[in-house]
Amino acid sequence: MSSAPEPVERLVRTVSKSSKGGPNAEMSTVGWLMAVALLFLVVPFAPVIAAVWLLSKAAKFLTRQTRGGM
Repeated sequence: MSSAPEPVERLVRTVSKSSKGGPNAEMSTVGWLMAVALLFLVVPFAPVIAAVWLLSKAAKFLTRQTRGGM
């Protein structure tokens, strides 16, 4: 008389059918193209960004030195 209970299916509230996870070559290609484009845009500006950062650090240091000496 005692029967084993049946497993309960997990309820998922969605309209679309769930997709199987797997590689997506088209989206991988898009991602790589965006990464390469970003590198081409950022790498030429890296020296300018570094120079501005260093100048701002030097200006802060000099400001602290001159204000602290008075």
